[in-house]
Amino acid sequence: MVIYWPGFVFGDSLSSLSQAMGWTALNNHHPVAYTIYLKCWLKFAGILGLGNTIGVGMSSICQSVLMSLGFGLLARWVVVRGGVRPVAGIAIALVFSLTPYIATYGIALWKDPLFSSAVLVFSMCLADYAWSKGEIAQKKSWITLLLISSLVMVFFRNNGIYILLGTLVLLAIFLIVKSRLRHAKGSGRVIGCMAAVLLVFGIVTGPVYSFGGVASSEASESVGIPLNQMARVVALDGEMSESDREYMNSVYPLEEYKSTYTPCCTDNLKWAPGFNNSLNEGLWGHWASMLVKNPNVYFQAWELQTYGFWAVNPGKSDLWTWNISSGVPRNANATYVDQLVSYGIESNPAALNESWNSMFPIDSWSIPISWLFWAVLYLFICLLAAGRGGWAFALIPSIILVATLVIASPIYYWVRYGAALQFLIPMYALMFFLLFGKKKSASR
Repeated sequence: MVIYWPGFVFGDSLSSLSQAMGWTALNNHHPVAYTIYLKCWLKFAGILGLGNTIGVGMSSICQSVLMSLGFGLLARWVVVRGGVRPVAGIAIALVFSLTPYIATYGIALWKDPLFSSAVLVFSMCLADYAWSKGEIAQKKSWITLLLISSLVMVFFRNNGIYILLGTLVLLAIFLIVKSRLRHAKGSGRVIGCMAAVLLVFGIVTGPVYSFGGVASSEASESVGIPLNQMARVVALDGEMSESDREYMNSVYPLEEYKSTYTPCCTDNLKWAPGFNNSLNEGLWGHWASMLVKNPNVYFQAWELQTYGFWAVNPGKSDLWTWNISSGVPRNANATYVDQLVSYGIESNPAALNESWNSMFPIDSWSIPISWLFWAVLYLFICLLAAGRGGWAFALIPSIILVATLVIASPIYYWVRYGAALQFLIPMYALMFFLLFGKKKSASR
């Protein structure tokens, strides 16, 4: 925090800050909840007679504290639920507290760290519900954790709503099929809490955002992969009807696709001058028409834009070490540091010093999301085979999270998108231990 004061400020951060300062209209492309979070700290600093630098710094400190609470809860939770020695909790705490990779998340002005921490707590709540056979739903503290984690999860990143909705639907189906809906303790409370969060989300992102003039994300943001599939067809001179050709030209000049299309990232196309972000009407009709004529090209486009999240030998992805630098932190990059001046943010000159950078690295290696995804899927299958279907619900958020990335990721791999799986490694390890360990441990 001292070296990179007031925290890593990225291009995404500047977009949120400009909205928080009232310079630009609110836009849910960068979740409004995170913008409001930053705005509260800027206002608080202003009330104290302090500048934006202090406000941003306090938001980073608060983020670090909230993440630490989540990791501390996880460390203690593993000890209590697993019946293991307290030294295991201390070891987990030390790993989280002494890892540069985690430390940089604490001061990174992204919505992803807090979102991932919410998924962490939400998953633990689901495990507690299954292991206690619903009895824990009677505790107010557990209900509070479930509600808070659910709210942060759905409001701090746009795919959070799919995690909550998918978990709720699967839980309801499981209880109905098992004829446990009326008999399972606390099932009504759990389903009611999740449904209430969905209702709040619908009201806030619907009428409230509309009343507040919050602009929706551009249409291209939610169809990154389909867009790149269609662009690949054009770039490779694939088969298209005249109608398809006219549509693609209305989105972006046909002659420009070859030079602009990037197989592993759709951002270059979406941000290109002259690109039509509204995509006009008829997108899915033309998408289907081009799919029938170019199925192999579509499959190639999909795998090239998502392989980092599911391929176990993706090359650069398994050695990915530029989680922070890929976001080009303005305060740690001499080329862009001047951009902070107009926002009233002063950074520590030490952030540009190579000696300090080597001592406190900006980037470090982390366990690839693809490795964790297959480990989680394997554990999920083992739980089902062992008749522990209830336990498997703790893994549902992780699986849905990766599923959303495989369906709509804007880039082939960025570890921050799936950081929740890395945060949850101790929970996965505990479940492996309880399932495959000694019978005494499993019984406990």
